[in-house]
Amino acid sequence: MKLKAALFILIATLIVGVNAPAYSEEIVPTRAEEVATLQVKYKANFDTQYARFLALKPKLINDAVSKAILKAAIVDFLDVRAMIEKSLLDPATEVASTKAYASEEFGEFEVTLGQLEYAAARNKTINCVNGKTVKKVSAIKPVCPKGYTKK
Repeated sequence: MKLKAALFILIATLIVGVNAPAYSEEIVPTRAEEVATLQVKYKANFDTQYARFLALKPKLINDAVSKAILKAAIVDFLDVRAMIEKSLLDPATEVASTKAYASEEFGEFEVTLGQLEYAAARNKTINCVNGKTVKKVSAIKPVCPKGYTKK
C-alpha cells in the first residue's frame, strides 16, 4: 500500500514538473531601438505643435501680450527640441529620462497652444472706411481710428 502511494506521488510529481509552464526571457530592446521608437513617437507630435505655433503668428499680430507669449514659446520650443535630439544622439544619456522629459514638455506646449489659440479666437477684425480708404483693424475689442467709420 505504501509502495503504491509513493509510486503515485512520484508519477504525479513528474507529470506536474514536466508540464510546468515555460517562461521566456524578457527581451530588452537596445538603445538604438529605443531611440528610434522615441523619435517616431515624438517627431510627428512636435512637428504638429510647431506648425500650430507658426499658424498662430498672423492671428496674434495685433495682440501684443499674446504675440510676446507666442514668441517666447517658440524660442523655448526650439530649445527643448534641440536638447531632446542632442540627448538622443548622446550614448551616455538614458533614454528613459529623455522620454520623460519629452512627454512633460509636450504636455506643457499643448497647454500653451490651447491658451494662445483661445486668445486668437477672441481676436476680431473689422473694416473701417474713410472715403475710398479701407483699413482692417484686428484686436480683442477693435476700434476704428479717428476719422474712420465701421463698415
